[in-house]
Amino acid sequence: GATNEDRQSRPRSDPTATAGSLEEIVVTATKRSQLLSDVPLAVQAVTAEDLYMLGARSFSDYSRTLAGVQVMEVGAGRDQIFIRGVAAPQGYIGMESAVGVYLDDVPISEGMNQPDLNLYDVNRIEVLRGPQGTLYGSASLGGTIRIITNQPKIDAVEGTFDTEFSGTQHGGFNPAYSATLNLPIVSDLVAVRAVMYGRNPSGFIDDPTLGKTGVNDEDTYGGRLALRVVPSDRLTIDLKAMDQHTHQGGDNFADSVGGSYVRLDQYRNIPEPFIDSSQIYNGTIAYGAPSFTVNSSTSFSRRRRDVNNDFTGLNFLGDGAVTPSYQRYLAESFTQELRVSSVQVKPISWLVGAYFNRTSNNFFQTIDSVGAGALFGLPSDNVAQLAQTSTDKQKALFGEIGYSPIDRLTLTGGIRVADLTLDSNSLRDGLLIGTVLQNAGTTTQHASAPKANISWNLTPDALAYIQAAKGYRIGGVNATIQTLNGFVFPTSYGPDSLWNYEVGFKGTAFARRLSFDVDVFYIDWKNIQLDLQHSGIDYFANAGNAVSQGVELQGALQWTDHLQVGGQLTYTDAKLTSTTPGVGNDGARVP
Repeated sequence: GATNEDRQSRPRSDPTATAGSLEEIVVTATKRSQLLSDVPLAVQAVTAEDLYMLGARSFSDYSRTLAGVQVMEVGAGRDQIFIRGVAAPQGYIGMESAVGVYLDDVPISEGMNQPDLNLYDVNRIEVLRGPQGTLYGSASLGGTIRIITNQPKIDAVEGTFDTEFSGTQHGGFNPAYSATLNLPIVSDLVAVRAVMYGRNPSGFIDDPTLGKTGVNDEDTYGGRLALRVVPSDRLTIDLKAMDQHTHQGGDNFADSVGGSYVRLDQYRNIPEPFIDSSQIYNGTIAYGAPSFTVNSSTSFSRRRRDVNNDFTGLNFLGDGAVTPSYQRYLAESFTQELRVSSVQVKPISWLVGAYFNRTSNNFFQTIDSVGAGALFGLPSDNVAQLAQTSTDKQKALFGEIGYSPIDRLTLTGGIRVADLTLDSNSLRDGLLIGTVLQNAGTTTQHASAPKANISWNLTPDALAYIQAAKGYRIGGVNATIQTLNGFVFPTSYGPDSLWNYEVGFKGTAFARRLSFDVDVFYIDWKNIQLDLQHSGIDYFANAGNAVSQGVELQGALQWTDHLQVGGQLTYTDAKLTSTTPGVGNDGARVP
């Protein structure tokens, strides 16, 4: 029989809709299966068909179709995602993201650089705008993005092979390929699904100094393997593994534009390759009883990045020497979540869960200045090194309950309570530092994330809602610092949090040929975590408060049976309301 996961993943059409109407999509954004049009939240779904029509293989390929979402494109595996003007600081390890990113049930987001998993054999992508602290916990201040992959089918043999060819003006050839295979091992009991892919976008930025063209070319390859076991109609067990590797010759920043904006150049004294590898392992168990369902998800993920940078322009020693820097980041994370939810949704629905996560981060950096060894009598040209480790532990209980006093009205309340601990240890040494500097500390936090929602079905095809929800993020410990020019660097920074208030209206019209979704939001953000600098040295601090407010509108129209048009419009105004010295002025845009 069909499992709960099958029902969650499969698009479903309204039987009352006419031919040529927009397809209804089932999403699991609220951790239970619902029609997208029935979810009383600002949620957008990008289907597999949408991704195919867009030719989307990375987040930046489809992000422009998302309401309320902005992306800073630095390079493969280095993009930054913002939702509703809520940004994350950039810097060393241990800092949490402002947007949660999930592969199925596995959290994969990072504060520094969001992973960019290639979108092959994906069922849909769900984008939840606004804080999702109640169900998704810390690091979902601005929102949450969920990549939902296709699951093995126990009753079908199927496979695909795709190749893509394109070209980039002033770049080169961009080949890509992918293949999938779904194979039942034991009919109606066990099946496997395998995916492999690769893509090689050409570079479009040249480096005259190095005499190289297309320095930001990319080579990405990877695959996924999934095993599904269905011992009974009520029980489904899924095991999944993913491996992806990316090599990019340089970042996507150009220092100059030449030839009437037809040539992009950057100037480096050394190559700046970027290597990114990720492995994800996940096991889920879903059990469906007549009145409730139980879901367990256990996962382990690992990500390593190797980065080379040219620091010559900083001229540390005042002699203009070539100054290469090497950085290595390694993150490993274990996550366990258990949820129990009611099958019945009216007049009362409920969901309760427990969550545990342990993430360890290791960062190592060296800075060399060519000739420094001979000049200063050092054993090598190394003039600085930084080593930093951190361990983040999170334990949480969460739950939601909904009550419908009448069929068209639903009142929902929820809360998450969490204990968070971050241990950090860092060491700085070398000629540029002057002495051995060490900083170690522990940050603890007891956090809560309540939520209240009222939704009203104005008609069978129109829904209005109002919601207040809280998001939070843990604080941390700064890397080793020192007093410099009378300035005392803070040894740690505290947590930040925000409240989001919104009103929304969504629905369909003209026999489901037209869909629309509009919302107005106001965000009150306290104790913002920012990456600041003093005399060229980075540190993190809580730098004041901010307000973000705006309007988001999206819609789609099935113009004919074979033509669909859609779009989105977003207005966001995110400004500082109070600041610490040197950060900015009240009323300035959020950094």
